[in-house]
Amino acid sequence: TPIGSIQGQVLSKYVKPGKTIIQVLGTDKYVLSDSTGAYIISGLAQSTYQLRAFSLNTRRDTSVLSDVQVTSGKASTEINLQLNKIGILIVNGIHNHDWVTMEKYLKTILNESDIFLVDVSTSPTKDAPAEDWNNWNPRFSEYYAILLNVNNGTEDLEVPSSWPAQIRNNLLSYVEEGGGLFLMHGFSNSFIDWDPFMNMAGLAARLPGSYPGIYLNDQKEVVQIPLDSGSNPETLPADNFSIFVPSNQHPIMQNVPSVWLHPQDQLDFYLRGPQQNMTVLSYTKNPVTQVREPVSWVVNFGKGRVYANVMGYLKAGAPNTAMRCAGFQTMIIRGLEWAASNGVTYTLPNTFPTALETSLLDNLPVQ
Repeated sequence: TPIGSIQGQVLSKYVKPGKTIIQVLGTDKYVLSDSTGAYIISGLAQSTYQLRAFSLNTRRDTSVLSDVQVTSGKASTEINLQLNKIGILIVNGIHNHDWVTMEKYLKTILNESDIFLVDVSTSPTKDAPAEDWNNWNPRFSEYYAILLNVNNGTEDLEVPSSWPAQIRNNLLSYVEEGGGLFLMHGFSNSFIDWDPFMNMAGLAARLPGSYPGIYLNDQKEVVQIPLDSGSNPETLPADNFSIFVPSNQHPIMQNVPSVWLHPQDQLDFYLRGPQQNMTVLSYTKNPVTQVREPVSWVVNFGKGRVYANVMGYLKAGAPNTAMRCAGFQTMIIRGLEWAASNGVTYTLPNTFPTALETSLLDNLPVQ
């Protein structure tokens, strides 16, 4: 015999949830909240229920389960449901590295953080027919942040990008209007013929004469290399890279050690770019010149936020030590959370590397 109801408000840590489906698990009952998130579920018998909420406003949010007890003598039980996941979109499909395996690894890392709801949009190949490209339309605006795992350029930096102009402009507008963007290793060769990308990225692999270069001096201050000076961009390997953190002021770098050891990887050096509204978060020493060069940085672009990191080299058959690094996995989670929400809640794990020892996690298979 029905004795009571559950009512309350659907809240969201990140956006107004709007109309939301509230489901009573294990039953056929569900309701749709109003546009403010208010809801009421009537006709419930005395029992303990679990509720799940899913926002129809976007694909972005899902809630944790909540235990709700309906007891006799109480007309209505009130509970507010907190939507606690950040919806992000991984965009991949064109890369000179093993992006298929990278997608699996990124999903594992992000899902284990319990912060994100992950979707994927895979572009057609470079030589795909026009119809395939016309049908590809990633819905950037439905997500808090985009993780861009592409390399649609070439090492000689002469082949134009393959994304249609409309998709490129959609991404540009998305970030300008407040969206987040995470640039994964390999991005620096991309969108060679698209200058607005450089304003979002801050730095990338570009030839002398295109943009100023960059290094950090002995005082850890950014110094620009003149437009027509310096070397061509290059990816350089090392068994280990010491990663230096000049400041802990940025949320991504809170409590991160001033130096930590990153295992075998190949990082991009001699990068160039407009460097507007850009802050260097970490750097390493060039294995050839010992000059300090950026590893990760952020760019404030319009109302949006961009986080870039050159770690994460992964080719088929090559060791995956970079992706198994506890330090890099932490930077992926924190960088993406900041890009999406302008804040960081993910705490530094006790497995984080030290200045003398790397830290390889076993959440990814050894390759």
